[in-house]
Amino acid sequence: MTFCGPGETMTVDDALRAGPQPPIGLSDAEISLHAGYVLAARRKGCVIEPLSDLLALSRADAERLRDAILRFRLVRERAVGWRIESGAAPTVHDRAADYGMVARHVLTNRAVIPAHLRGGRAFADIRLIMNDHVSPHATAAEALRAIDSVGLALSTVEWIVEPRETDTHDGVATDTVSPAWVSVGPTVPVGRLATSAVSVKRNGVVVAHGTPDRAVGEFGRSLVVLAGHLAKIGQRISRGATVLVSWMPAGVALSPGDCVEVYLADSLAMSYRCGEG
Repeated sequence: MTFCGPGETMTVDDALRAGPQPPIGLSDAEISLHAGYVLAARRKGCVIEPLSDLLALSRADAERLRDAILRFRLVRERAVGWRIESGAAPTVHDRAADYGMVARHVLTNRAVIPAHLRGGRAFADIRLIMNDHVSPHATAAEALRAIDSVGLALSTVEWIVEPRETDTHDGVATDTVSPAWVSVGPTVPVGRLATSAVSVKRNGVVVAHGTPDRAVGEFGRSLVVLAGHLAKIGQRISRGATVLVSWMPAGVALSPGDCVEVYLADSLAMSYRCGEG
């Protein structure tokens, strides 16, 4: 097979040796095809290899693909809320905030994580319960007034797509901000959450420690950004919805048999166990 241009001939091998080419926009049909590919792997528990460098996604196409995946999921799954990567997190400060869907069947007060979860990572997230819907045109102050209560959640995010070593987000079709399981803890006053230390233990050993004060300060802005994203797929932040806001950029790697616990100050807020296999 050859790629022919005016006065030249290039074979597939020549194209591969020439290295990655500038990304070209994907058609709507191609976006739907790739979204179906990701969803099929999600349902079967398979890992998807990264797209070829010759088919590298632009940021705009990656966002179109994410939105298509969520639209397809909403046909079969009932959303109880959304999870957003906070712009305050150091690993995402230079890119648009990403988001995923929390389905009703994965929200629980006690969880045993399936042992077959592929590449699972646990995150101690801030959990917002909404008292009113948030408009994409709201101010940050208006979005803050729409929050009913605040607490913590322990979410397990699954790597549906095998990440690249150099960049785990750009150029690959990921669904890594949609939790595979969420365990929720008690609600607390916002002030206590912002100032109290949070510790995450895996099998009794502290693996993450800090205060979520930066993420708390971004509540209003994060909600408005999320509302803008959701409007593009015909959804909104509704009354009673859960919104998870990440404040642990790296997360905690999970293995079968692991027990993960989250402490607010010195009190156990929640825990869950990863199945033995």
